[in-house]
Amino acid sequence: MEWVIDKQWIVLSPDTASLCRYWSGQPMIFCRQKAVAQMLRGWRHQTWWAYCADHLYGRTIREGVVYYGRAQHLVESHDAPT
Repeated sequence: MEWVIDKQWIVLSPDTASLCRYWSGQPMIFCRQKAVAQMLRGWRHQTWWAYCADHLYGRTIREGVVYYGRAQHLVESHDAPT
């Protein structure tokens, strides 16, 4: 897997007061931990949604930038054992 910069996300400064927007379940349970990054959501009316480190949807933060993992293509070798 290779890590690629995700331009839809930005890292928040530590003094930002945003809380995580993640929710799930019935009744809805909200995370509400301190947010570390924001994702630009929506297609018609885009807005920034903040998330904590536990809810970055498989992304990671390195040196102040959000990255996502992208699978690398495997090259089929004719010399490989079968």
